[in-house]
Amino acid sequence: MVNKNVIVSLIVLVSLTMTIIGYLILPQTLIMQITIAGEAGNTMPKLLGLGIPLLICIISAVLYYLNESRKKYLFTAIVGVLIYLFIFVVNL
Repeated sequence: MVNKNVIVSLIVLVSLTMTIIGYLILPQTLIMQITIAGEAGNTMPKLLGLGIPLLICIISAVLYYLNESRKKYLFTAIVGVLIYLFIFVVNL
């Protein structure tokens, strides 16, 4: 089984990397939701749009590390990474 230190480090590293790459290549205003018609719904400034999933990933990873039996925090951290993927797909 993979060590918790490795999992937490990997989640934090991936989220930091995606934040930096997103800051460099994404537009200043990010689309955060899509309407049923496929158009842009809610938008957000780049720093806020990339900061929210970063905080979700880091806080969830730390809580997973501190709580032995709480796998829900690991799931939440993975959802944070999936939010990054959505942001990149929608905004590129």
